[in-house]
Amino acid sequence: ICSDIIEHLTNPDNLLDYIKKYSNGNSVIVFSTPERDFRYGENCNKPKLDGHIREWNSTEFKNYLEHMGFEIIYQNFIYNSKIRLQFDHSIKTTIKNLIKLMKIILLKKKRTKAKSLQLVACRLI
Repeated sequence: ICSDIIEHLTNPDNLLDYIKKYSNGNSVIVFSTPERDFRYGENCNKPKLDGHIREWNSTEFKNYLEHMGFEIIYQNFIYNSKIRLQFDHSIKTTIKNLIKLMKIILLKKKRTKAKSLQLVACRLI
């Protein structure tokens, strides 16, 4: 689980390479990161939050992870309402539990705008 980390890195490729090195085909990696377009609108190219080096919109983040060798198995936004899950039944329970955990962690952060976070689960290709 990488919760609100990747947007702070000057070279996020290093993190993804590290994850690939220590993951196997059964690993599920979960990221949460701000969704730039929800937060600032579509014409914002520079993060406005201190410490954020790079923010992605959902399409950019999906493309970036796929380019780095990951298969997206779930991508959605964190809302206060129930999340509908649509993916392989074999990993459904694991992902569902991870999402519940991420929602608990992220929604308790006082400074976080829950609707501006994207949640992505992926695995190695």
